[in-house]
Order: sequence, then structure tokens, then C-alpha cells
Amino acid sequence: MLLKILLTVGLIYIVYIAFFKKPALRNETPPSSSSSTEDATNEMVECAQCGTFTSADEVIYSMGQTFCSKECVEKTI
Repeated sequence: MLLKILLTVGLIYIVYIAFFKKPALRNETPPSSSSSTEDATNEMVECAQCGTFTSADEVIYSMGQTFCSKECVEKTI
């Protein structure tokens, strides 16, 4: 009789752990300042000639304007 009670309590505890208990939250550090530099490199800039948006890393600067390719630069000249 005592064994049945212990097994039932154990089974209820296992079901409780499996379905109802929330996992412990991890102590993750907040994003460092290096992620803000990544955000700056993902900035999109509009081409002055065709209006296409290009990543700030790949933009061509000419005559104080931004262009998406050499062809767009040559069209404005």
C-alpha cells in the first residue's frame, strides 16, 4: 500500500516537472557594444541614380553622393 502511494506521488511529480515547471532562465549578458557596430554596417543607403538600396559596406561614394554600382556613377557623368 505504501509503495503504491510513493509511486503515485513520484509519477505526479514527474508529470509536474515535465509539463508545468518552467525552465530556469539563463544569465546571458546583454549585447556588447560590438553588436552596435554590426548594426551600423547593415545600414541601407539609397542610390542617387536609380534609387536602389544598397548596404553601406558596398556603396560607392562619388561627387558627394552614394551609388550602387559603377554603371550608375558613369550615368551621372
